[in-house]
Amino acid sequence: MLFHGTGHKNLNGIIYENKINPGYRNAYGGYKCRITGTIIKEGANVNTYLADDVLVAEPYSIDLNKVDKVSYSLVFQCRVNPNKVKSPKDKPAYYTVENPLDDIRPYRLLVKQTNN
Repeated sequence: MLFHGTGHKNLNGIIYENKINPGYRNAYGGYKCRITGTIIKEGANVNTYLADDVLVAEPYSIDLNKVDKVSYSLVFQCRVNPNKVKSPKDKPAYYTVENPLDDIRPYRLLVKQTNN
């Protein structure tokens, strides 16, 4: 189980299409994986990022403004194929998956009020 922080613009794709898009920056592409010893795939839009701690994923969640100017952060709890997960050697809280449609199953949306 891993966590994926995201913004409200991605909700429909995740909820209705089970589609978590890869990150466009791919911050850890080219790093050595601490799990497999292989190199994490490089290039834009090739890896979806997750975390093993909801507090690590939460900052990547973009606040959703709702009624009465109350903001919420959104984090998906996901089941991930353990045979397809990589994690940068120097960043053990981060995980990547190359094929999110086949290897990530979002199954719970965690919502947290971030202001009053």
